[in-house]
Amino acid sequence: MNRKQFIGIISLWLIIIFGLIGYKQLTIVTGTTVLLETVPVDPRDIFRGDYVTLNYAISDYDTLPFSGTERGVNVQSGDTIYVVLQLENGVGVPQYKTLNRPDNQLFIKGRVTGYESEYTNYAIEYGIESYFVPEGEGKDIERARGRNLYTQVSIDKNGNAVITDISFQ
Repeated sequence: MNRKQFIGIISLWLIIIFGLIGYKQLTIVTGTTVLLETVPVDPRDIFRGDYVTLNYAISDYDTLPFSGTERGVNVQSGDTIYVVLQLENGVGVPQYKTLNRPDNQLFIKGRVTGYESEYTNYAIEYGIESYFVPEGEGKDIERARGRNLYTQVSIDKNGNAVITDISFQ
């Protein structure tokens, strides 16, 4: 490999890395800020340091109704799904779920996940289920269980969400 090829490969990797960072930053800057009702699941991992695995009220597939035209529709694990939110004092309250991208409404895009047993159990993941916290703060989050936890996210016009903060209220 000569010098030009090496520089080309390094440049390509840098473009990819900074492109991913730039995309997330663009979502933070241009998106709508929403608080999501959250339940912390696991505040520490010996190999990954302090991070929190988050579960959201909007992740419970069965409690969210489909839009009126989609009642009784069948979904499969891996399907893209949209949850329409209404802001109430800054908190995103789920209204309904739909397989079709909503127009002129605030929504978050997720993916149906599930496992099959006697019944098929589904959940919705949004790509915001893990949050790394500054070292030492994971224990504070663990001690705060029982208080209301909210995750502040920025949601872009395509429904993609990025975590910007977590807080207890």
